[in-house]
Amino acid sequence: MIVLIPIVADSYEKKDFRTLHHYLKLSILVTIVYGAPVILAFYAFSDTITNLFFEESTASAYLTILVPYFLFHYFAIPLQAYLIGIGLVRDAFIHSLYSTIISFILMLYLGSLPSLQMDGIILGMNMGAVLLTLMHYVTICEKLGLNVMLGRKNGALLHNETYRLHRVTIALYD
Repeated sequence: MIVLIPIVADSYEKKDFRTLHHYLKLSILVTIVYGAPVILAFYAFSDTITNLFFEESTASAYLTILVPYFLFHYFAIPLQAYLIGIGLVRDAFIHSLYSTIISFILMLYLGSLPSLQMDGIILGMNMGAVLLTLMHYVTICEKLGLNVMLGRKNGALLHNETYRLHRVTIALYD
């Protein structure tokens, strides 16, 4: 996804929000295409995969619970590249910092509960990955004037459309 950074940076510099919107949708689609089979394999074949490394272990249950962690990290990586491309490196860092802090707090708390233990640790990890991905996604949508369903916010015009309307208005007064 490193290749995404210069493409996004160039489009953002040109204020080409259509291209930015296109690449955001494309990066999400590509992530689904390569991430979904891996996630499904981890989920469906967790016993087989863990038996390659461990004999008679509860690791397959842990691998099954870790599926959301992997899934959301698959999405977080291209979204972070996207944030870097539109010049929000600081936001990407702050998101990572916040999600890590919250994840560690949850891991300590949930992992120390006698009823959860290792499951609590994994739940804390999952929550950190979900939080990181959502913060990245919401920040990108906000910066590009999109709603969370990747449509334009009510009343928001893309930069190119605003520029065309401005040119038409100037032409009417000339």
